[in-house]
Amino acid sequence: MNEFLNSLSDRELAFLVHFKLDSYLKRSQEIILQHIEERGLSFADLESLRRQEAVIDDDFHERCPRCASEKHITVNSIAHHTGRRIPFMAKDEKPVMACFKQFTVCDFVITDDNGEMSKPNFFNNKFTWFRSLWDKFFPGKR
Repeated sequence: MNEFLNSLSDRELAFLVHFKLDSYLKRSQEIILQHIEERGLSFADLESLRRQEAVIDDDFHERCPRCASEKHITVNSIAHHTGRRIPFMAKDEKPVMACFKQFTVCDFVITDDNGEMSKPNFFNNKFTWFRSLWDKFFPGKR
């Protein structure tokens, strides 16, 4: 836990506290709060960091649109029917696997094969389309 917390910038720590602190067990919450105290940050500092716009000085395309972190995990799970893209499986078929990419700092899901956890597909498709268009005409300007 300490290794993960040490890898976070102050801004990433602010997003972690805002979006995920309540989801941790009591002991982990204490460790996070102690880490904040050791860094000399207050909750007001964290809130102002969270409200600041991210300054991105590199061309890393896998950044979270919410917290600007590049720390993410990719999880494979058995797909289930949600009324969207993946149909029911026949009884004798192997399970269909779905994959989703989730940022570890704020839990934002950027891709979701099953369509269950992310925002509605309309938003994701438009956002992805706009982002690719921006990268095409303004490379390195994000």
